[in-house]
Amino acid sequence: MSSIYEGQPLSLLEALSSGLIPILSEIPIFKDTVKSIKSGVCLPFKNPGKASLIIIKFIKKVDIHKESTKIRRFAENKAITHFTRNT
Repeated sequence: MSSIYEGQPLSLLEALSSGLIPILSEIPIFKDTVKSIKSGVCLPFKNPGKASLIIIKFIKKVDIHKESTKIRRFAENKAITHFTRNT
């Protein structure tokens, strides 16, 4: 998600529920989400070169299956509380 502002990110919640690893812009709610999940990345979308290097580095170090399972569990157990607390 390359938003510069997000109130209640429903598309992010849907993605997390599907176990998708979040690749997000550097806005506060997204940074907090990545920190809470302990997965995903926040990117400087105004600097595409740097953003692409961050994605490549992340993909090389992560076990996609484990991350997907962890993210899905977060969505099932904590996401509603997380997003309502941060809005």
